[in-house]
Amino acid sequence: MKRIHLSHLVACLAVITQFTVSACSPVKDVADNKMNPAIEKNDTVKAFRFELFQSGESAVYAYSGRPEYNYGSYYKRDMGSNEGWNYTIDLEPMNALTKLAVDLKLSKYPYTELNDEDKNRDRWNIEVTFTNGKHVSIVNYITEANKDKDAKICEKATRVFKAIAITDKDGKMMGEFSKTTYSGGKPVKRIDYTSDGIVHGGRDYTIPNGAPQPEF
Repeated sequence: MKRIHLSHLVACLAVITQFTVSACSPVKDVADNKMNPAIEKNDTVKAFRFELFQSGESAVYAYSGRPEYNYGSYYKRDMGSNEGWNYTIDLEPMNALTKLAVDLKLSKYPYTELNDEDKNRDRWNIEVTFTNGKHVSIVNYITEANKDKDAKICEKATRVFKAIAITDKDGKMMGEFSKTTYSGGKPVKRIDYTSDGIVHGGRDYTIPNGAPQPEF
């Protein structure tokens, strides 16, 4: 498979960063919110983000496809981990994530912007954009009454994201990748790797903007 280079990885990572993984308990009353659009089988996911916040820990999974450049970017930070990994991969996940969007019946949830969330409550968030311009945004609070159904939704979403391949049929990385270490929810250091696993750059976020970065 043709290797995908760092310039593409950084561009798609920026997209994912901006794209910020029963009854729904939205920030506002349901009557005050518009509903998410209906998702049809012929709709195609371009970007999908799933977040889970529970018992003081969190997990984030996100994919952003760039069909015009024939590559995508996949980010994952598992529950409770302080390491986030970003991989430059192919467009195949768009198919599985489209099926996930249909299976989860996202249109039954009120449209709620992610920045309207109550960060003190257990919740799962989903944001999806489609190639035809449809946009889904959900903040769903986990309650005692709905915890079993919410657990099934979160398990299904997590399973689909964790199944995304980061290597090609020969077992080689599809493109360059990076690891970001966090502390207190904020990035501390990013290390960039070539598709062969060789360190070739990064960023120390504790160093002020404009100051020289160390060699990685």
